Amino acid sequence: MALNLAIALVGMTLIGSPESGATMPPGDTPPTKAETFAAAAGQVLGAASACDRIEQGRLDMAAHRVGETVQDEVDDDDELTSAHNMFVDSVALGRRSIANGDIDCDAAEARLAELERSIGH
Repeated sequence: MALNLAIALVGMTLIGSPESGATMPPGDTPPTKAETFAAAAGQVLGAASACDRIEQGRLDMAAHRVGETVQDEVDDDDELTSAHNMFVDSVALGRRSIANGDIDCDAAEARLAELERSIGH
């Protein structure tokens, strides 16, 4: 239930949808809840990490909590690997969203705060 709430909250702040193609699991399999959450959280953390004023310790703590949340939800190692890969790809997308001016650091920080609340940080 906590993951469902976290997905809903983070999903509302997505910079781009996991369905955009870059953050889909391999094959024709739709993403699991854990994969969707990992992708959404990765985008938020990636954007926030591109902002100098957001402390590294804050990012590290949020990333750690995201990892715990995903690990608690996955069914097997393959799903964990896929969620990890989607997270990494999404971090890059989030960083690019700042570099390209798609969002600014104020928005990235607000989305990070929302992520933190959703994972009980």
